[in-house]
Amino acid sequence: MNALFLTILEMSIAGSVVIGVILLVRVCLKFAPKVFSYGLWAVALFRLLCPVTVVSPLAIIPAVPEIQASQVDSLFPALTAPLPNPDTPSADMGTPSANMGIPSPNMGIPSADMGIPSADMGIPSANPGTPSANMATSNPDTGTPNLTPNISGQSGNPGTLGSLSATTVLSHLWGMGVCAVALRGAVSWLKLRRRLVGAVAHAKGVWVADYLPSPFVLGLVRPRIYLPSTLGDHERHYILLHEKHHIRRGDHVVKLLAYLALCLHWFNPLVWLAFSLAGKDMEMSCDEAVIRRLGPDVRGDYAASLLALSTGRRHISLTPLAFGEGDPKGRIMNLSKWKRPAKWVSLVLGLSLCVLAIALITTGRARPVCIQVGGTDYYRSGEPITQLPEGSVPLGDLISITMRTTQPPEEDFSATNLDEKYAGCPIYSGTDRNTIYLMDYSGIYLPFVTPVLQEAENADPDSDFAGLSAGELVLVSERCVYMSPLSSFSAMGGDSGMRYILTEDSFIQERRDKESVLLPDAGQTTPKGYPVLRWQAQAFPWSEEEWAEICKNSLMFADPFGGRLADTIMVQVGRSEYLLNLDQDLYLMKLSSDPNGNPYIWSIFSLIPEEAKGSAQWQFSPASSAGKPAFCFRLDMDYTEVSAVCIESPLMDFDAPTLTGYPTDHHLVIPAGRNLYWSGADENGQPVMWANISFTIHNRDNTIAAGTIYISGEETTDAYGLPLYRYTATVVGTGLTIAQEENGAVLTLGQ
Repeated sequence: MNALFLTILEMSIAGSVVIGVILLVRVCLKFAPKVFSYGLWAVALFRLLCPVTVVSPLAIIPAVPEIQASQVDSLFPALTAPLPNPDTPSADMGTPSANMGIPSPNMGIPSADMGIPSADMGIPSANPGTPSANMATSNPDTGTPNLTPNISGQSGNPGTLGSLSATTVLSHLWGMGVCAVALRGAVSWLKLRRRLVGAVAHAKGVWVADYLPSPFVLGLVRPRIYLPSTLGDHERHYILLHEKHHIRRGDHVVKLLAYLALCLHWFNPLVWLAFSLAGKDMEMSCDEAVIRRLGPDVRGDYAASLLALSTGRRHISLTPLAFGEGDPKGRIMNLSKWKRPAKWVSLVLGLSLCVLAIALITTGRARPVCIQVGGTDYYRSGEPITQLPEGSVPLGDLISITMRTTQPPEEDFSATNLDEKYAGCPIYSGTDRNTIYLMDYSGIYLPFVTPVLQEAENADPDSDFAGLSAGELVLVSERCVYMSPLSSFSAMGGDSGMRYILTEDSFIQERRDKESVLLPDAGQTTPKGYPVLRWQAQAFPWSEEEWAEICKNSLMFADPFGGRLADTIMVQVGRSEYLLNLDQDLYLMKLSSDPNGNPYIWSIFSLIPEEAKGSAQWQFSPASSAGKPAFCFRLDMDYTEVSAVCIESPLMDFDAPTLTGYPTDHHLVIPAGRNLYWSGADENGQPVMWANISFTIHNRDNTIAAGTIYISGEETTDAYGLPLYRYTATVVGTGLTIAQEENGAVLTLGQ
C-alpha cells in the first residue's frame, strides 16, 4: 500500500501543476466558449488517473522525481508510531496522533501539506563520520535528520519492538480518506435512488418523478433523464435538449471518472477546486450548445427556465452517477455574454489549445541525478547504506555539480542535479563494477548504479570472438542502426566518429579528431583501453520479453536486429557498451538508463574492418612546382551534386570553368562531372597534418550517400633535405569505399 500511496503522491503533484496552468488559461478564456475550458479539464483528469507518462519535447511540465519512502519519513518524523513490546511493562509512551480529517458533507476540506522535497535539499552535518547503530542519521536526499527507527531492527527503547514509518501511517490515513469519500458518494446515490420509487416513463430514456429537486441524468451504461413532475412543457423542451447533449457527449462517464480522481486525491484542495469548476464549465458548455442549436433569440426563454428551476430547490451534488442543474446565476450571466465566435477564431483557438493539451499531458525529460566515473554514467538508485561492501576502494572525490539539467555529466567525477553540498565528497567502488557509492557528510553512502550486465555464467573461455587470434583488429562504423532521440549527436553517413582497436586483451576507442585522443580511464593521462580478458563471449543475456521491454524504453517499435538474437554472442567492452556478433556481423551497442534505473538503448552501430573501406596515399612537396597543389577525389557513381565541408583547410574546384581562378572555400558544392580537391595547406600557407571532409552526395532530390573522409599526415624530408608531407585518406560512410588511382583517389558506392 505504501508504493500505491507514493505513486498517488507523484500523480497528485503532476496533476496540481496541470490544474494550476488550466486555472491561468481559464482566466484568459473568460469570454471564449466554455467548451474549450471544459476540454482542458480532461488533461488534468488524465494526469490524476494515469500513472503512465509520455516524454515529449513539447512538454512544459518537468518530470516529477520518484518519491522515496525515506523522504516522506523524514518530512513527518512526528507521525512515527512505536510498536509496543508485549514482553515489556507498558510505559506511558503515547503514540503521536495525526488529525488528518476526512472531508465533511459540506465539502469542508482540511488543509494537508503533503509537499515533497526535491531530490537533494539537505543541510550537511557539522561532524562527518560514520554513525553508530543507534545514532540518528540524515536522510541522504534531504539532508534533514532521520529520526525514524529501523522497522526491521530492535529500537533503542526497551518498551518497543520497532516503529511504523510515517509513510505507512500516512498511507493508511489516505486509504481511510478514499473509503470515506467513496462511501459518501455511494450513500448520496442510494438516497437519490430511493426518491425515484414510483417514477413514470415519459418517453424513451426520459422519466418523471415526484419530489425531485431538479432535473438530472442518472446511470452509466443506460443513462436516464429524470424530470420533476411539476416541470412545465415549455421548460421541459429546453431541459431535455440540455440533458440529451450531456449524454451524447459522454458527460455521465466523465463525471464518474472525475469523482474517482476526487476519491484518490481527496487530500489535495486543488482537486476539489478542479472538480467544482469542471462541473460549472460542463453545464455552461451544454447551455451554449443548446443556444447554438436553437439560435440566440431563445436565450431569454432559456434563462427564464433556469431561473424557474432554481427557485426554492436544491441541486444534485457529489453523486458519482448523477448530475443535475447547478449555479443558475452563473449560467444565466454566461448566456447573457455569449456570442457565436467566427469560425477562424474557433479554429485558431482550438488548435492552440490542442498544442497546450499535448504540452500538459506529456512530461519533460527527467533531470537525472547522475555521477560520471571512468566515462560511465551512474544513476542514483536504491536506499542508502551505513557501511561499504567489503573490498570497496576509493576512486576519487566529486569535483563539480551541475544543477537543473536534463543531460548527464560531461566530465569524470562530475555530477548533475545533486545537492551542491556533496562537492568534494569521496566516491567508492562497489563489489561489482556496476555500482559506486558517494559518501554523505553524515557517514552514510548513496548508491549509484549503471545499467550494465553482470558477467555471464555461460562464457566460453576458448571462444575466438572476432578472429583476434590473427592479431590486432581495427574497426570503423559502417551504419548507424539506431541513435536515441535524446542524443544531440548526428551520425552522418553512419559515422560514429571513432576507430575501434581490438587487441589481445583490450578494447580501445579512438576519437577521429585533432589530437586523435584515446578515451582513457578516469584519472589516466595515457590512453588505456577497456580490459577484455581473452575475449570470452557470452550468449545474448535477455529473454525476448526483456529485450522487447528495453526496445520499448528506447522508443523503438521493432527489434533493431530483426529477431536474429538466438545465435548472438556478445562481449562487454565498456562500462555500458557491448560488442555483438550476429552471424559474423559486428555491432557496438551502448546502453543508458532513465532516472529510475530502467535500461534503454543509446546507440547501435554496425562495424566493419577499416581495411575493407580502403585507403589512398599521396605526398606533397612545397618546393616542387609539379602538379596541382591539391589532392583529387573522384566520385565513381551517378550524382547531380556533392556538398562538402572541411574546417581545417580549404576545398578547391579545379575543374570549374572560370577566368578568375578556381573556387576555393571551406564549403563547396560540386556539380556532376567535376571532382573535389583538397588543399594540404591552410589560408596562411602552413601545412595541415589532419583534416576531416564531411560530404553529402545528391542525385536530383535524393541523398544517395553521406560520410567523412579522414586525412592524416606526417612530415618528413626528401632526398635533398627539403620538407615532404605524406598523407593517407580513409573514408567512413554506409556503402562507401576509397581506392588509389593515378591522379588521386576514387570514391565508390556499393550496392
